[in-house]
Amino acid sequence: MDTYDEVDRNLLSNNDDSEYLRLFSKVPTQTFIDIVRKRTHDDPGWIMMEFKRLPSGSNLAESARNIGPIGDSSVPSIEWTGIELTPDGRFRGDYPHAAFVTGYKKPEAFIASQVPTEATVNDFWRMIWQKDCGKIVLLTNLEEEIKKPCFCFWPEHERSATFGNLVIQTSEVLNKTFAIRSLSATHNITRVVNEFTLYHFTCWPSYGTAGNPGELLKLRERVTEDISKLIGPIVVLCSSGIGKTGAFIALDYVIRQAKEEKAVDVFQAVSNLRQIIPTFVESEKEYEYLYSGVIEALTADVDVNGDFAATKLCPLYMSLLENDKERLTDTYQVMAELSPVATVEDSSCNDQNESSPNDGAYSWISDPK
Repeated sequence: MDTYDEVDRNLLSNNDDSEYLRLFSKVPTQTFIDIVRKRTHDDPGWIMMEFKRLPSGSNLAESARNIGPIGDSSVPSIEWTGIELTPDGRFRGDYPHAAFVTGYKKPEAFIASQVPTEATVNDFWRMIWQKDCGKIVLLTNLEEEIKKPCFCFWPEHERSATFGNLVIQTSEVLNKTFAIRSLSATHNITRVVNEFTLYHFTCWPSYGTAGNPGELLKLRERVTEDISKLIGPIVVLCSSGIGKTGAFIALDYVIRQAKEEKAVDVFQAVSNLRQIIPTFVESEKEYEYLYSGVIEALTADVDVNGDFAATKLCPLYMSLLENDKERLTDTYQVMAELSPVATVEDSSCNDQNESSPNDGAYSWISDPK
């Protein structure tokens, strides 16, 4: 593979996408951070230029339907393939505001979805039930900036709530940046009971990004490690179904690729996803945030080069501080340079969980001087 130094940087601004892919796209994990650092130093706007090269994804199947936004009137109308469902009593029809999405070497690993409304929530739950979706990842708040982008599809104040033919009961465990809710659903007719887990990430505003990607990596790690009896696709949803949802699914894809192939290809991963849903990873900021998440995952060895128990973190840190301070300093400098640094605001988003930086994202580790 050609190195960055051997490549004419004019390729970044020309229209030869095949040559760009050959020279820039897939990068070994060992050199990925150095290449990103080099490119950022030489041209701070290169991520924006790469983002503009992404395909629009307009070549979807002819059967795709053009469905308008259901959660946010500012979101442009996009094409969804929809999820086919079987009738359940008087509840009929498909769920048109979602689509199956391929993960890394796994067809239909995810269902990407817009958030439900009061009018669509019954069919939303029918989709989750029929497709055995044991894990649900919600990346938006119920209320943001005086608007209500998401209808609450679980019991918020009552002990239970009914959606279609399903009675839902819940219990929850709160974290600083995400809540984990155990949802028990009982079918009114068959009396079958299924258990679902809702992972609600509360630290990602409607516009912009979620700050330091460490917390999103922790959420992804928890979703990946938890075991569910239902082995259907993971439902990932946000207001538009394409921005935050696309970034989360792409991050999972690239981390799995890095673990198996020892190489990452952010550009190609998003390009492939955009053949399924147009404008997946909707904005330049989300694309840059995706790169930051990959960098932090590789730097922190989160689910890439091997896991270690949280109880071993402090002994490992102290050992490096005493025996390999240079390595520790180099790692910190890479993260500080290429990944957003967490702030006090990041650790207490939504003002609902007061917490100290000591329990925050990976980048809370202080400068090892």
